[in-house]
Amino acid sequence: MNSNDIVVKTLRESLGEAAVSTELAVLQAHSNDAWPFAAKWTAEEAGAHRPACVVQPVDAQGVREAVRIATQQGFSIVPFGAGSGVTGAAVPAAGSVVIDLRKMNAIVHLDEDNLMVTVGPGVIGGDLERWLGERGFTLGHYPQSLYLASMGGLVSTRSTGTFSSKYGGIEDLLLGLEAVLPDGETVAFRPTPRSAAGPSLANLFIGAEGAFGLITQVTVRVFPKAERLALSGYAFDDLASATRALREAYGRHVRAAVLRLYDAIEAEGLYARVGENLNKPLLIVGHEGASEIVEAEQKVLSDIAIRHGATPLGEAIGAAWEAHRFDASWLTRGNDGPGRMADAIEVAASWNELVPLYEKLMQDVAPLCSKAMGHYSHFYSTGACLYFIFFVDAADSAAARERYLKVWDTVMARVLAAGGTIGHHHGVGLARAARMKDELGSGFAMLERIKHALDPRNLMNPGKFGIGAAPDAGARLNDQ
Repeated sequence: MNSNDIVVKTLRESLGEAAVSTELAVLQAHSNDAWPFAAKWTAEEAGAHRPACVVQPVDAQGVREAVRIATQQGFSIVPFGAGSGVTGAAVPAAGSVVIDLRKMNAIVHLDEDNLMVTVGPGVIGGDLERWLGERGFTLGHYPQSLYLASMGGLVSTRSTGTFSSKYGGIEDLLLGLEAVLPDGETVAFRPTPRSAAGPSLANLFIGAEGAFGLITQVTVRVFPKAERLALSGYAFDDLASATRALREAYGRHVRAAVLRLYDAIEAEGLYARVGENLNKPLLIVGHEGASEIVEAEQKVLSDIAIRHGATPLGEAIGAAWEAHRFDASWLTRGNDGPGRMADAIEVAASWNELVPLYEKLMQDVAPLCSKAMGHYSHFYSTGACLYFIFFVDAADSAAARERYLKVWDTVMARVLAAGGTIGHHHGVGLARAARMKDELGSGFAMLERIKHALDPRNLMNPGKFGIGAAPDAGARLNDQ
């Protein structure tokens, strides 16, 4: 009996036959997430990421048992939420134990008085949003993947949503969590309004992608549904004038819930939906709250935009954006075919680098692509996220992969040179792992120390963040 057989047998004895699968179709489905590069793997490459088994616990005790058994026998562990991640964070090394958390999908408690909800990690964000909406509340967290991603995954990848200018990212919404550490012990951080009792240890799990432990429960803020949402659009002559307008708005403390500035290429689709034929950058603005506040914010921002040369387009184009805001079908279409690849690379930079960075990327990357475009979103007082979208059409899969990697490498190099960050809200996974030393500098050694302190055998989602590689299957304990 080899090590795979032993761990499967032990897991089934502890968690039950139905909780542990070795069916080929199940293993293949858990060999990758929605990372576009993985979709172009050869059969041999895909096989190199096939897990030994997939475990589906129904509660935290099941997670503890699975972690204890797998680590005792030297198996690496990879958490799997809903498989919607686009950077390869859920891609396992061959022979890993994948712990699929989708059955831990209970909405545990809604505290209406204190405006918080506690849920299992497998709850889909969109399902929770619908459930809250029926009770007069909202998460305020609307990533494009809302109806595809799990709550545990949103925390683990440090997600943010289209209304982030008002509600913040997942790090601003998370109040408490429970997790299972690499040694099988449970750690719990209770929700409080704020704490200065030392560093926030719960924050170690935000964006950690399972490298420090598996999240088994989260508590997040909720908000009463707003009285009014007003969406509108403005056409600008260029990106520079639009970013100047937004910087002035922030200087005057105008905090629109939605701010999305599209280049002329990406804006084309939205213009077409409302019968406009403009070859100009487009700003979508959304104000949310009490009607009096919405009207006041609208007036101030509109005055600023017009002063910077914008043409108001009214509410119809805002409604067109809202109707399609969760549509990511372009990603599926763009990766349909052996020589076709598409992806979005989200980075962030300060105000004075936003336009130069975009221009450098278009200059350097557009020649490699059949189409390249982008938008700015998730604005802050100090800068914004640049969401760069590209499509590659090549003769075959090998040529497409080569160009795809060249695009990624160029974007990473350019944003680092601009003093920005290589990732804003999709996580690190395998796509960014090789650049983490460049991103963190001397802080990378600190990250390694934290990882080693919590996971000295490097068994929890190994190889992510550029820290080590997955343990050699031949070196496992109990191999016979």
